[in-house]
Amino acid sequence: MRSKKEDDVRAVFLVLAGFCMGFAGPARAADETNREIARTFANFHLQQKNLRPGWAVLRQHLESDPADVGAWNLLGLIYLEADQPSYAMKAFHNAIERGSTSDPERGIYLYNYADAANRAGRETQARDLLAQSAVHELSGAGAKLAMAELKSGAALPVLSLEAKSWSGSATVFSGYDSNVLLFSDSVVSGGTATGTASPAVSTILQARHSRAFASQPLEAAISTGFTYYQASESRKFNNLLSAIALDWGADNDELAVFDGSVGTQLDLSFMNTNGFQFFNWSEALQWRGKLRHSLRAETEFAIPFTYYKFRVEEGDDPEDDRSGLGLAPSLTHSRQFGSSRISGGLRVETLFSRGDNYRSYSLAIPVSVSRPVGAEWRLRALAEPQAASYSRSATGRRDRGIKFGLALARSFGSSFSATMDYSFRRNLSNVELATYAKHSLMLMVNYELF
Repeated sequence: MRSKKEDDVRAVFLVLAGFCMGFAGPARAADETNREIARTFANFHLQQKNLRPGWAVLRQHLESDPADVGAWNLLGLIYLEADQPSYAMKAFHNAIERGSTSDPERGIYLYNYADAANRAGRETQARDLLAQSAVHELSGAGAKLAMAELKSGAALPVLSLEAKSWSGSATVFSGYDSNVLLFSDSVVSGGTATGTASPAVSTILQARHSRAFASQPLEAAISTGFTYYQASESRKFNNLLSAIALDWGADNDELAVFDGSVGTQLDLSFMNTNGFQFFNWSEALQWRGKLRHSLRAETEFAIPFTYYKFRVEEGDDPEDDRSGLGLAPSLTHSRQFGSSRISGGLRVETLFSRGDNYRSYSLAIPVSVSRPVGAEWRLRALAEPQAASYSRSATGRRDRGIKFGLALARSFGSSFSATMDYSFRRNLSNVELATYAKHSLMLMVNYELF
């Protein structure tokens, strides 16, 4: 049963329709008036979440005027609101097929079509449609953002016709670490295990800003994080980390055959040894290039230069000083197979540490597979065999090992996501203290604050 308010609105539209039909001059003017009436009526009911009246008037209108692409687009939005993405795809397809390539709103129709396709589990088709939407002025920025964050089966972010210049997020990790490593060991090869296990909690706050600079996107980010280990013997590894990063260049234009970007990042960390004290800082400068063979295959290469500075206390062996320059060029090729994405690459790292015990050369071969699981989840698996040589160390240290990771992620709307992550690391060395195994199980929750 309709409310009195709905009856009043319907009466107004019927009177307006009769007025326009009775006094319109040329047929084309009458057609445009009828289109406006039908769209306005349907959009009103869509905003009120009262879908059936809007659906009915659009179906009736499109039978007599199937060339109204705006009405087809609106019908698709009603089907999306009703959780019927397959029907929505047909409506958006009609909007594209019947519309003009010069229509300024064509990019919006393509974006909506991609949204319906992705919700229907057709990620590859959604990517193709987003790539087409990205070249249009009104939808370009939003389409590129959606491509970067695309998760099969999930709704796309609400399309903003103006790029959001500021954004921020909060992330919380909680779980168990069977063998606490210094957090810097993820970027510096010369780490050894502590042999202690502990539950752990980590929080990260990040703010990001983007704007155009010299006709290319410039992105800045500042973040701070704190990691707390519960076990008393591990608390000396509690750490505070802050970072500032800048990235400039069009490395997210999926229609370009080749593009590149340059970036820099400054990290500063403190660790809880006799109270929080400076532990290290690093400054990285990176150039990254991407060659797209097609919409489904690309090759990326990166050349990062990083300088590390670690705290050196009185009495420390100078040969154990890890400060110095690092160079880690990498090459990665990825390809889309249906809804799965497979990538493999090669990374060579050289550390010119001041102390000979940490001067090293290492090689890693990362391989990963990412694919949707059902309509809501996405699974990612990673394997990375590694080898490292410390030829100038006093022990002639040589390592070989492997890292393995498994992550299951889900988005809940456009602002909230959760990931369950398991990782395993095994290192074998001719130095007994550097031989270890490490298991880590973490639940990550991320929320986009603004």
